[in-house]
Amino acid sequence: MVISKYKANDSFILILFLSYMLLMLASLRPIGFDADSISYFEMMKSIISNKVDFSVEPTFVWIVKSSYFLLGNDYYQRFTLFIYALINISLIVIIIKKLSINPLFSILTYSFLFYPILTLTQIRFGVASAIFLFAIPYIYNRNLFLYLITIFVAIMFHVSIIILLPFYFLNSQRIKKQYYVLLFVYAIIIAFINTNLKDIVLNHLDYFPNFIATKLYVYLHVYGEDSKFFDINIFNSFSLFIMSIYLFCLYHIQKFKSKYSILLIKILGWGIFLYTLSSFFPTLSIRILNVLGLTSILLLAEIIYLFKQKAIVFILIFSILVLMFYNIDMRHELLNFGVFYE
Repeated sequence: MVISKYKANDSFILILFLSYMLLMLASLRPIGFDADSISYFEMMKSIISNKVDFSVEPTFVWIVKSSYFLLGNDYYQRFTLFIYALINISLIVIIIKKLSINPLFSILTYSFLFYPILTLTQIRFGVASAIFLFAIPYIYNRNLFLYLITIFVAIMFHVSIIILLPFYFLNSQRIKKQYYVLLFVYAIIIAFINTNLKDIVLNHLDYFPNFIATKLYVYLHVYGEDSKFFDINIFNSFSLFIMSIYLFCLYHIQKFKSKYSILLIKILGWGIFLYTLSSFFPTLSIRILNVLGLTSILLLAEIIYLFKQKAIVFILIFSILVLMFYNIDMRHELLNFGVFYE
């Protein structure tokens, strides 16, 4: 009992230290380290100068203007990054502590797999994704009011989260494995035949709210198929890794101990399906896989406990995470480490 208490305390201290380091890196990183930081700084300047010619969620405007009011022209941009990173990291740590069977491993998984994109690069979407993860217990407990309130807050940070409203209706108590195997099969088939949905959406923009229709038009029409926004490999290393986690968890679902496991696996399965279904719209498709793929940071921690040789499995999964980080963030330059040497 005493040894377990000390291990728990050590783990908590490590989580706090790692969270602090992640927060500081996100707040103090050089501009240009991630792909979107330069654009965000320009957006902030436009908001302060009241020259906004783009659509953006109200929370971004509020946070930028509040930061400017508190700290003035010299520090408001940095403080805005700090606020977004603080909200994101805090929510991730809280939900990991609540839902993960191994919180330290889950925060390590987040650091290597999702931190570069959801905390550093897409800061608005990253906060919205963390809020959705925070809302998962409300699905399990069938608390519609709190789920709607939480998703509404997430939408205020990024409007794309609106597509996750129907996830409340997932049954978290039982799962028919054959249906979710078929869901995966359909996802793979759709990946090869999904060619005309872009035109269908463009032809029905009048049925969407104006704010959403504007965003859809910009991404689907202004950025044409020759744009880098449409340069997507559906079966990349990240998506294949997420698919592998899903199939493994689905096969071994009876061995999982967490009461949230069924719900997490269902969310991941629908995430893969919606990812391939929306592949004609790469910006949305990738975001869907990122936000719903967040459940993998909880599922991977539980996978370790399915094996007797936990240390070996821990090292194996951790090694894969390091290789994924190298391949995505360094080899393919999602993060520009060169800024530290310029």
